[in-house]
Amino acid sequence: MGIKKVVVRMCLLCLMCLVLCGCETVPEQRGIVSNSQERSHKPAPIPAPQSLQYGVKRALGSSNRGIAKVSNIQVIGKNIQVYFTVNDNLTKGMVKSSAKINIVDILKAVQSSGYDYSEVTIFGTFSLTDKFGNSEESMVVQATYTRSTINRINWKNFLYDDVYDIADSVRLHPAFR
Repeated sequence: MGIKKVVVRMCLLCLMCLVLCGCETVPEQRGIVSNSQERSHKPAPIPAPQSLQYGVKRALGSSNRGIAKVSNIQVIGKNIQVYFTVNDNLTKGMVKSSAKINIVDILKAVQSSGYDYSEVTIFGTFSLTDKFGNSEESMVVQATYTRSTINRINWKNFLYDDVYDIADSVRLHPAFR
């Protein structure tokens, strides 16, 4: 490998390290804080730990719609937020069941990750078509589960159809009810 390639790779590696290490915090270190940061005492979202990301992505597999299956996993304080896309299927009923199964898989992955969390909120999207034939990726499910709720689940006997019933809060698009 030539010297130029080595230097270019080292520069790219350094740039990635700066981005991943959070060079965005520099303005705060200089005492520059926006008004929204002064008013809000909520911690800023941070990327989820590698083990948590790997576990969730591995549990869900890949999308059959040509878009990322897991679009984002972030941690805000001790709250985990997972954004995923629901796979398409043969019937509407199978699509809805697929979303429920995916949520069960996410909950199992979070629980087995060993990450210290207090709550998991899961956001699922799906491509919906309006009466004019226009399709748009839309939020179809938002479900929140506390750690105590997740710990009560007996995975051996749990039915995925009950995943919305046990949620601490749930919002479903009318097409997914």
